[in-house]
Amino acid sequence: MSSLPERCTPCRQGDPPLDADAIAEYLEQTPQWKVDGNQIVREWTFPDFRAALKAANQVGMIADEQDHHPDIRVHSWNHLELRCWTHTVGGLSLNDFVLARQIDRRLDA
Repeated sequence: MSSLPERCTPCRQGDPPLDADAIAEYLEQTPQWKVDGNQIVREWTFPDFRAALKAANQVGMIADEQDHHPDIRVHSWNHLELRCWTHTVGGLSLNDFVLARQIDRRLDA
């Protein structure tokens, strides 16, 4: 199994999305995330809206550090949902899993 790198690297237009075998391999390293179409998704539940919003802001900072930005949704007053995919490749790239792991490390700590 190849280990996920610490940082996202830029994708170029025309780079292919990951194949099913690579996705399965990287999901083993980000087990809380699930595939939904051409995206990976994870949801957290917090004790209140303030905690969910704080986590969303933390995700924003991590995303900026990695220069890879998920869709962030705070809903039902205490839920945070993240969706990652790489627009440039039209599906999942290694960067989606790098970002997912970085988010997991900070939010699950």
